[in-house]
Amino acid sequence: MEQLTPLLMNFLEEYGRPHVQEKVTEELDETKVELKRDMPNTMVEYIKDSEANPIVSQLADVMGDDLFERVKSVTEFTVEAASEGMDLLLTNGVMGIARKVLTQTTEEEGQGSLNLDFLKSGKEGMVSTTMAASAPVIKQVSTNIGNKISAHLPASIGGAIQEMIDEHGGSSGLLGMAAGLVLKFMGGEEDGPGEKTVEGGGDATDVEKVGGHTGKIQKMVQKILAPKVLLLIQPYLQDFEAKMTKSLEGELRTKLFSPDYIKTKVLSMITGLGEGGGSGFGAILGAFMGGGDNDDDEKKGGGGGGNVDAMGLIGNLATQFLKGRDDN
Repeated sequence: MEQLTPLLMNFLEEYGRPHVQEKVTEELDETKVELKRDMPNTMVEYIKDSEANPIVSQLADVMGDDLFERVKSVTEFTVEAASEGMDLLLTNGVMGIARKVLTQTTEEEGQGSLNLDFLKSGKEGMVSTTMAASAPVIKQVSTNIGNKISAHLPASIGGAIQEMIDEHGGSSGLLGMAAGLVLKFMGGEEDGPGEKTVEGGGDATDVEKVGGHTGKIQKMVQKILAPKVLLLIQPYLQDFEAKMTKSLEGELRTKLFSPDYIKTKVLSMITGLGEGGGSGFGAILGAFMGGGDNDDDEKKGGGGGGNVDAMGLIGNLATQFLKGRDDN
């Protein structure tokens, strides 16, 4: 049995991982597109809301379309930075779980061996087990993205607005002076540009990354947005979690844990033949996974009558396959 474990691990890496990676990337890219499309307008509308801050609201009206374009630019940058590496993190997490589901540590042998339960009872148990274990991984990726965006976007947007003000009179102008008074009223201090940062929402480094400026107005906008950004993006993150769960479950059911798919691909790996290659292996493995292809195939593979004979034949095939890889 032990020789089958590396065989299935090869199957997972060569055929399973690409499918999982594709679905993860697809759902993550779709969420990024939605965030980049909707969040700039949402941010601008919130800034313009007089209930948030009348001075910033007036400032936003004066800036017009230029404000939207700058907020759009920093939002796209922040979303990309926040999602970097998340596809690999999620893919690796799911694949690690799938490997554990396919193998188990037996008390008799005290080491990893093929989990025969999935061969005998079918794929649904494997799918449900993997999905239950993958749910926290999906949630963690979603949380990571949300936390990163909320930790950096407010300061970046504030920096973009400060930059526009500096281009038209600077913080010493009437709007800059008014912003300083409001900031002090809100609990801040009337300090110089870049001397302090608002708790939450980023710091001067975030502003520099998007080419913005630090200052009173930047800090005031950051203070307004810091508590709100994560709440505003939650619907997108929840949607990502739901779609990722559904998409991943489909891949597990139709690819990674599909008896027919496993038989076809593992047969191809062992024989070097195409998907239509002939061998008794399909019937042998089929005997464990819910029945052989037909009576003739079962007789050829020796898998229709007893699990011991079938396992012996599979073991021989696996040994030959692994030995061939070692020789190469």
